[in-house]
Amino acid sequence: MTTLAKEWGGVPRSLLYFVRRHLTDSQIGSIYTRTASKAVQQCQEMLSSLQMNAIPDDAPSQFYFCEPRNNAEPSMQRRLPGASVPTRTLRRLLGEALQKQNNFVKRQFFHALHLPASTRQAAGYIYKSWFHSYFSAGKHIECHWVQGLDGVSSQAGTNLIDTNWDTVKVEKTPYHWVAPTGKNFPGVDSALILAEEIYVFQVTISTRHESPKDGLETLRARLPADLKKIPWRAWRVVFVGVDDSKIKTVANKWVGKLFATDNTNITIGWSEVDPVVKDITYRVCKVG
Repeated sequence: MTTLAKEWGGVPRSLLYFVRRHLTDSQIGSIYTRTASKAVQQCQEMLSSLQMNAIPDDAPSQFYFCEPRNNAEPSMQRRLPGASVPTRTLRRLLGEALQKQNNFVKRQFFHALHLPASTRQAAGYIYKSWFHSYFSAGKHIECHWVQGLDGVSSQAGTNLIDTNWDTVKVEKTPYHWVAPTGKNFPGVDSALILAEEIYVFQVTISTRHESPKDGLETLRARLPADLKKIPWRAWRVVFVGVDDSKIKTVANKWVGKLFATDNTNITIGWSEVDPVVKDITYRVCKVG
């Protein structure tokens, strides 16, 4: 039962249904896939209903959960409800279903998930997978520089590679690498590795996040010996987001604050990649 809950969420009636009928993961996935579109379309209504503890009987409640959250005022000693999408599997299914919706539903979905802090992680996960899908398909992005370079640079994506914890093993550049899940690469979601330049991406829909400094150093330590010779002045950190004004604000926060181990001031830029405008085909990366 615990294993099922970690994969599919902790709705008791759903878990009991799976156990009593001895359903396989494939059969369970088919059930959730059929309701994912409805969950996307009713996202805004579901999140509002969860906060008021008034969920309609026909609502796709397998995807959205209500969890207690601490009040910001400790003296009140209350627990407030917050909505969440608790597992990566559920987020993946929502992302796949979202791709089939029209532009209005897509924007409404991202807006609804982005507003509550408790669901922002789910929105970020879907957006990151969207970006990796887009960039690894060889598409271009425009990088606007706020420190270190002038003007706008156009960079083409390339093939996505798998990695492990010890090193980034590839035969030759260029390649698009996605950071493994965990705390080993803070502030780093992926990187475009070229022969003489390295573009490191932080893909976010939030305005608050941790410094990429430690993540940069960890990535450099895991590169093949020839790529470790690329000087820090040839590294670029690019913040990627849905809205140009917001992501530019995020990038500006790090101007004059991001230094390498040799005291080089790292080049900082931003790029707007709107999944609605770009018409990205969603797929889930094996890593990241």
